[in-house]
Amino acid sequence: MMKLSGGDVDSTTMLLATAVDYLSLLWWSKTKDGQKNRNRPKLLSTVFATKKKVEVQGYRSAEDFEKKLKEFGKEG
Repeated sequence: MMKLSGGDVDSTTMLLATAVDYLSLLWWSKTKDGQKNRNRPKLLSTVFATKKKVEVQGYRSAEDFEKKLKEFGKEG
């Protein structure tokens, strides 16, 4: 399922990254920078959550699809 959705990270890793993010935000909020809203820490969960762009091709009719499918079979 992870490959189909384009994800690279499993749910356990994502949960751990989110926990680290919350702890770092909590720690940062107690600093002078946090009080002045400067130098906010980068969140790991947003780095992991970025999805790769997947190119999708559509077809106007079943005939177009079948034609492309036959071409694909000849290539391999």
